[in-house]
Amino acid sequence: GGVEIEEFLMGCLRLRGTARAIDIGKIIHDQTWQIKNQGKFQTWVEVELRRIQELIVSATGQIPSLHNSVHSQAGSSHHE
Repeated sequence: GGVEIEEFLMGCLRLRGTARAIDIGKIIHDQTWQIKNQGKFQTWVEVELRRIQELIVSATGQIPSLHNSVHSQAGSSHHE
């Protein structure tokens, strides 16, 4: 059997003191939670952006272009 990296690191940290290991363990737990929830949020944003794009296409018959939008915004800010 192999050892997961997180288990290995936690073992090493315990050698340096219980209080520090608990603190680091909490940070690792929180970071894992953050990564998981960030992924969920990113998926939600992608779904919503796709839905908005579909609404724009159905309303205008044209696919919105981020490239043109960025250039027109950048161009307008240079002329102001």
